[in-house]
Amino acid sequence: MTNKSYRGRFPKRVLFNKSKWEVMNMKKNFQTEIMIDNSKVPLNHFVQETLANTITGILKTLKETEVTHETIEIKIKRLKEPQSVDAHTYP
Repeated sequence: MTNKSYRGRFPKRVLFNKSKWEVMNMKKNFQTEIMIDNSKVPLNHFVQETLANTITGILKTLKETEVTHETIEIKIKRLKEPQSVDAHTYP
């Protein structure tokens, strides 16, 4: 068998042979949305679950935080100018 270079591409038989691909089923526990400047970012089910589980995992490590939640809202706003702050203090 020769070592062929595909130059960054999969051979067509792997990429386009749909009979070899299996559908991955998963359990959905969260509905996750991201809004950027009032525009909803489309997220597939895998990304929704990954984001929700990551954020929930981070919240579990924080002191005085209840993890039994119905809704979590996070707002991120870009500052006009970067600020130097002590990373270990609260705003």
